[in-house]
Order: sequence, then structure tokens, then C-alpha cells
Amino acid sequence: MAPERIDCWIIQVRGTRIKWQLAYLQQHDECFLTAHTKLGALHRAAKLSTEALAIEFCKAVTKTMLKRHGGQVELVVEKSFLAKKEKFDDDLVRARIEEGNFAPNRTPLSAKIDPQRALAGGE
Repeated sequence: MAPERIDCWIIQVRGTRIKWQLAYLQQHDECFLTAHTKLGALHRAAKLSTEALAIEFCKAVTKTMLKRHGGQVELVVEKSFLAKKEKFDDDLVRARIEEGNFAPNRTPLSAKIDPQRALAGGE
């Protein structure tokens, strides 16, 4: 029996100056924003429960992404799904927005993160 799919919202990143390691993802329209404000593949994308939160995250992180990856960055909110066993990244994303903390190596103080996920590298 296939796992139940739950709708979520993700942010695709287009038009960036990227490291060569991510060039393949960019060329195949598979470059996404993670909850830790890094670029990554679809399985690492920040999965958000509402379109409004995804749009708010885009607006909040745009300045940082432009500085990091050049003036041609385009963040596009798309509908996707997550498997029933996956969790939304809403708490971490909300904490980043509230604190204005978009540094990938700094976890927001108010974030409620699953300890097992944090031990696995946070992504």
C-alpha cells in the first residue's frame, strides 16, 4: 500500500550563481530552498503547510539569497506533497522569519527542532 500524500508548499530557486556541485540541479529545474536557507534537491526542500507561510518565507529570505547568489535569483512557490511519515518545517521557518536569522549555520533560538533530525545534520 502506497503512503498517503499530504499537500505542502516548497520554494524553487532559479537563476542563481551557484556552485558547480549544484549545477546539475539548476539545469534540471530541481534546485530548492531548504529550511536552513541552503540550496538543495527536492528531498531537502523546506516543506511548508501553507502557501501563505511559503510566500512569507520567500519575501523574508529574498535579500539574503540575492546577496549570496547574485541579482538574478528568483524564488518560486510551488505545490508539492510529503509522505505521511515526513514532517513540515513550519516551526524552523517561522523562527527564522521572526528572528531574521537566515544563516544556515545558526539555528534560531526559538526553533522547536526534533532532536533526531538535528543529529542527522538538520536537513
